[in-house]
Amino acid sequence: MSSPKPYTIIDARTQSEDIDLMFDELYRIGNTLDTTLAAQTRLQGPPGVDGADGEISWPVTAPIKVPIEYTITTTGNIDDLDFGNADLLRMNNASLATIRGLKSGTSGQQVTIISVGAGEVDLSHQDTNDTTANNRLFNLVTGGITPLAPDSGKATYRYDNTLLRWRLIAHEQGAAIAIPFAAGLFTGSAGTWTVESADVLSNTYYIIGRLVILGLSCENTSVAAAGSQLRYTLPNAYTASGFAAGVLRGTDSGTDCFGVAEIAANSTFVLAVRKLDSAGGAFNKNWADATNTTAVLWSLTIPIT
Repeated sequence: MSSPKPYTIIDARTQSEDIDLMFDELYRIGNTLDTTLAAQTRLQGPPGVDGADGEISWPVTAPIKVPIEYTITTTGNIDDLDFGNADLLRMNNASLATIRGLKSGTSGQQVTIISVGAGEVDLSHQDTNDTTANNRLFNLVTGGITPLAPDSGKATYRYDNTLLRWRLIAHEQGAAIAIPFAAGLFTGSAGTWTVESADVLSNTYYIIGRLVILGLSCENTSVAAAGSQLRYTLPNAYTASGFAAGVLRGTDSGTDCFGVAEIAANSTFVLAVRKLDSAGGAFNKNWADATNTTAVLWSLTIPIT
């Protein structure tokens, strides 16, 4: 590129031709710069292809990958689930579906499972019922299922070629899940704690990482020589990995009371312990024998295996 001709101050009234020349030169310089920069910043092709012989080439962009979806409606236990190597697996099951294994993947392959149906989806950790070991799931929670709430939960797995398992890398339960009623969930350290289905106002759980948030509210229950502890068994065979405690509100044979709900490490049940009284301050007074006049309410966050 040649250097522009230097100009001196001119009288526009008498030197209009010089002014025209000056603008012509500036225009030429601008075009030269634009073409040079374009050639330097745009991709060039091989000989004979656009951009190789002085032509301005078009920028090249990577192809856009469109996620592949796969929908299944299967319910019950599912082993070696073939999802067609899709990126997104839509679980449109009408009732409970338990995934115990996915078709073997390749290193780094990912799949996101979302619940879009009316049924819960349970993801089973290292389930030996799936006889193909390298198809099994490897979850954060190892002592019980990892659930997806109906029409809201989602989980992402990546195939770990060292572990030879589908490793869970993200999980969102989606909503609290109601625990099906079972009278055997409610016991006493001595005697009995009788809870009927109609007594349970709310009984839910929510998994976050390796924590379970447990909420229980029941009333009109009965106690017979239950000792100092009312016991509630954790759902899904979960086991506490550490100690946890929270405030308990209730009625003891019709009398309002406060206390603690606590669980010890390696335990599978929560202890509901009534506070002695405002003067004593101890949490060891027995629950009184009662018929349909004992209630408890608590929310507790428990670390689990």
